[in-house]
Amino acid sequence: MFAEKVTEEQRIERAHVQIMRNKQYIFLTNVLMVGTVEIVDADITACTDGKNVVYGRAFVASLTDAELVFLVLHEAFHKMYRHLRTWKHLHDRNSKLANKACDYVINLQITDENPDSFATMPEGGLLDRRFKGMNAQEVFDTLEEDEDDEGDDEGGDGDGDGDGDGDGDDEGDGGDGGDTGETLDVHDWEGANELDDEESKELDREIETALRQGSILAGQQGGSVSAEIGKLLKPKIDWRKELRTFMGQQCAGNDYATYAAPDRRFLSSGLIMPSPVAETIPELLVAMDTSGSCWSFLPYFLAELKSICKSLKAVKVHVMFWDTAVVYELHVGSDAEDIVVKEAYGGGGTDVNCVTKYMQDNNIKPTAAVIMTDGYLSGGWGKWTCPVFWALVNNPEGRPPTGKYVHVENV
Repeated sequence: MFAEKVTEEQRIERAHVQIMRNKQYIFLTNVLMVGTVEIVDADITACTDGKNVVYGRAFVASLTDAELVFLVLHEAFHKMYRHLRTWKHLHDRNSKLANKACDYVINLQITDENPDSFATMPEGGLLDRRFKGMNAQEVFDTLEEDEDDEGDDEGGDGDGDGDGDGDGDDEGDGGDGGDTGETLDVHDWEGANELDDEESKELDREIETALRQGSILAGQQGGSVSAEIGKLLKPKIDWRKELRTFMGQQCAGNDYATYAAPDRRFLSSGLIMPSPVAETIPELLVAMDTSGSCWSFLPYFLAELKSICKSLKAVKVHVMFWDTAVVYELHVGSDAEDIVVKEAYGGGGTDVNCVTKYMQDNNIKPTAAVIMTDGYLSGGWGKWTCPVFWALVNNPEGRPPTGKYVHVENV
């Protein structure tokens, strides 16, 4: 008797089961169940909108079992990392490079996790060890620099061979795919961003819940959870509480006394003693990124900041808006209600070094600085001479090397 032909649908199901049984990927069990899986006869490899996955029947049929496992992992990682929502601003700048940046990150991680060939990257996928340890933003910036260096004569808008935006000539530690590779799948950015704010938050909650449940399952069955996944599962932090704690810490040692209102406890003894005044912040700098991704969060941030400044009796506050230069600065005295928002437009880049330069040029020496930004900075995180608090909006992968930081989801 002839063996019954295995359908592409069955092969996808088997790949899912293989992943769920592999101790290294047990944590993905519930993530794989988020959204729908469909196999179509269209001439595509695979496609995801960050929730649902579509596979091309002919492409699935052309893959070995290990290559199919790699492809399923690849789609699950896009979903898990929320690539199509987190990195939309990159897609808006250059869709081709955004697609490649996300694939470089995922392909390198899966390849390094599978020296035993449990999952093997299909031929022609993007892989470059220059990008080890980078996130999609950092890879994108590198690819953009490569493209600028090479000029536009090799450009083009596709992801095919010789498009000139890959890895240069034999750069990195053995290209393993190099600049002749292609993205393994189609990234449906438009579909991913058709969700309204509430739907997007609900999907994020669904994926996070799936990751947490999968991590518990992995622990019960002796599986493992990588450090990268651990970052995604980091407990949500109350940014308001963290900001207040930071501001309170900067007040330490700045309490003072004044004769303007004598301490009544000593008046009956004929002594005029200064009354103690609560701790205060002598000088505070607040710098707000004018990126569009930050604007909807701005009213909440300012409301909390005003309340803190009022309760801590901030003596002087510098409020400035910036992109690649300080757009304007507002000096505020002790009345925090004077902090107002003017309409400010960004110039297409973000470089926080303009803030530190402005401080130096204008001899501003604050007790502390509070920076609100999406953290996608072209010139690094700057050099600071005072304690810094970073409110990173919609950038779960941002990690400033100095100061205190908290990740904030847009509200």
